[in-house]
Amino acid sequence: MNTRILSVIGLVAVVVAFFAINLLVGSSLRSVRLDLTEDKLYTLPVGASNIARDVEEPLTVKLYFSRQLATGIPALMSYAQRVEDTLREFERNSNGGIRLEVIDPEPFTDEELEAAAAGLHGQPANAAGEMLYFGMVATNSTDGREVIPVFNPADERILNYELARRFYTLSHPNRPKIAIMSGLPIFGDEGNQLTGEQPSPPWQVVAGLQAMYEVEEAPTDGTLINPEVGLLFVVFPRNFSAYAWYAIDQFVMRGGRVIFAVDPHCMNYFPPETAQNQSALFAADRSADLGPLGQAWGVNLVRGEVVADQVSAVSVPAPDRSGRMVSYVVFLLLTDDSIADDDPVVASLGTMTTQAPGHLAFEEDAQLRSSWIVQTTAESMTIPVEKIKYPDPDALVRDFVPSGSHLPIVTRLTGSLASAFPDGPPPGSAHDGAQHLGATDAPAEFIVLTDVDMLADSAWVRPIQIGGQIIGQQPFADNGSLILNAAENLLGSSDLTSIRASAASVRTFTRVEELQRSAEKQYLAERDRIQAELQAVEQRINALLRGQGDAEVMLTPEIQAELDRARESQAASRKKLREVQHKLNEDVERLDVQMRLINIALVPAAVVAFAVGLAGYSRVRRRLDRAGSAGGKA
Repeated sequence: MNTRILSVIGLVAVVVAFFAINLLVGSSLRSVRLDLTEDKLYTLPVGASNIARDVEEPLTVKLYFSRQLATGIPALMSYAQRVEDTLREFERNSNGGIRLEVIDPEPFTDEELEAAAAGLHGQPANAAGEMLYFGMVATNSTDGREVIPVFNPADERILNYELARRFYTLSHPNRPKIAIMSGLPIFGDEGNQLTGEQPSPPWQVVAGLQAMYEVEEAPTDGTLINPEVGLLFVVFPRNFSAYAWYAIDQFVMRGGRVIFAVDPHCMNYFPPETAQNQSALFAADRSADLGPLGQAWGVNLVRGEVVADQVSAVSVPAPDRSGRMVSYVVFLLLTDDSIADDDPVVASLGTMTTQAPGHLAFEEDAQLRSSWIVQTTAESMTIPVEKIKYPDPDALVRDFVPSGSHLPIVTRLTGSLASAFPDGPPPGSAHDGAQHLGATDAPAEFIVLTDVDMLADSAWVRPIQIGGQIIGQQPFADNGSLILNAAENLLGSSDLTSIRASAASVRTFTRVEELQRSAEKQYLAERDRIQAELQAVEQRINALLRGQGDAEVMLTPEIQAELDRARESQAASRKKLREVQHKLNEDVERLDVQMRLINIALVPAAVVAFAVGLAGYSRVRRRLDRAGSAGGKA
């Protein structure tokens, strides 16, 4: 048989083997799943898996993605695959509770009209005006709907949380209740016609919560908090009675979630004794902490100190009225690394403002675990409250000494707690006769803000005026979203609050970046050395030229020799720079070849070997089982 025929037969055998192995893998490993990514990108967190498994009624999920229009956008195609894979994982973990449909709403079709009618936001895809859709609509059996108008790749890290939150909401359709207990008039007031005091509306933070939840005001006299309330928002708890603290304590013991907002110096609090004496306001104590609860639980606000940060400081007009701007290191604009990207409460937010925030201190035996949500940069320090009662921004900047440590401003706390009232309710309280709980059954969870002023409208919204009338409020920071997200997060199940942001699927090539940084370092060092040499040569030439006096300058042999040496040095230096860059390219290309070899050859080979081995093992097991059955019958 000639060589050509043998080659054709060999090629046919390879093709047949390829399809045979694929069929074998498809039938034998259909239910086998293996996530080999470093950060387990395609494995649902335990909390998300539990939410999918516990779906109480069937959910229909429609993923709309204009695949044809997105073909030329690799990054979008990759993220769309990530979204679909994640939804498939939810579907698989739900045991039939979630049913996924993937729809390609091609232009001018009923599917495109359906996507637009559902509230999805189409993006112009080309000059012909065709719209690209990439969103999701999830529904339950009682007309509940959750819509993601556009999947934003920038939110990839909180994808698991966002999907789990919507599925949890659909399977628990009742509107949650929130109670707010406040030492400040954040619900607004009706004003006073006798004194000319104008009515004030609710703070925008309250208005935002009222738009999404059933919000009620919890009295501070210690009355039992409505047992239907799922979240308690405690704002500036100053001068709360023991009865009020007991009501909060028992709410936590029952498993209720709490957002605390405390402050070492609240500029929106005006003590009653200063109403007739404005000068007394500067010296007044305007603080509020966690009271007896903090003392019992081993965590509390540090009294008499505020947090300053010279990197995040906001510029304000100087008090000398000179028109210049000066950094006020206790008024902060926090972004980027100061906002936790692994906590779903703030992972999608960009800017936070605070005004003279405080910080928490923990006792050594505290049972609470803490994780920061918003924090300062390392260029921060604490300063006494007295220094901002009579503020001197210039002095604060002049005396600033960075601590090198980050100071949390918004903190999540979790842990099993004992009641701060071990002997039961205070005598004479409204709780007499009610069952007293001495400890939490499950770990408590709450969020603490160490700045109340960041909730005030002036800290994060500005009014929109038309014709002298205020028609709305425009946010310039994400403070309001922080509270809405925190409420949504805490009102969810413990599974929902356990979900943290995942890693991004687009990974940086850290080894390549390391090579580039190393080469750049060499390049810059070589460049600096060369420039120093050239500068020395130029100085030598200038000195020789100056030595000619006023005579007509002629290139003497000595000067010519210096110039020749300078040109030779310049040429040699340029050659060295090219060699450094060439070495960088060689290292990067070598690494690229290695990665291609691993991805193209070694990994598929390993997968095929594993598949063949598993299939062979399964076949042997079946033969042994049949042999055992035959022997038993005999």
